Amino acid sequence: MTRKRKTRKIGPVGVRSTPKEERKQSLPTKGKKISERKGLPSGSRFSPKNKGESDHAQNRSGSDDPRHGSKKPVPLVMPEQVKKAPADRQLDPTEELAMLENDDRLQDFLTALEEGETLHVEDQAWVDEQLARYQQLVEELGIDLDDEDDEEL
Repeated sequence: MTRKRKTRKIGPVGVRSTPKEERKQSLPTKGKKISERKGLPSGSRFSPKNKGESDHAQNRSGSDDPRHGSKKPVPLVMPEQVKKAPADRQLDPTEELAMLENDDRLQDFLTALEEGETLHVEDQAWVDEQLARYQQLVEELGIDLDDEDDEEL
């Protein structure tokens, strides 16, 4: 049995490690593609774009906030919206006259008036309104009612 004496001398125990910089240069990329960056860096909204321009922009607008939008105040309570009635289609005067002449309700009320009956106040007002419109349409179209009465006899 050979016997070696223990020494306190420190010799090269392991392999010398290479510095970090040399390791990074010598390591090949292990099949990884270096992809291009997509988008802006995080926090780009609040980082100044160009320091020279930020001074001028601050003097002009008073704010460096790049967010865009309306400065109009938002109403907290919505006003009531009035619903618009759909506009009635304007009829041709001849069509409107034909509708008045063929109106069964108007004809019933007129026959009741000829027989001497009295109508309810609302019905009488409606009949008067319809007859006034009939007179307007006759004048507008230039129809002479006396000629039609003579032809019927």
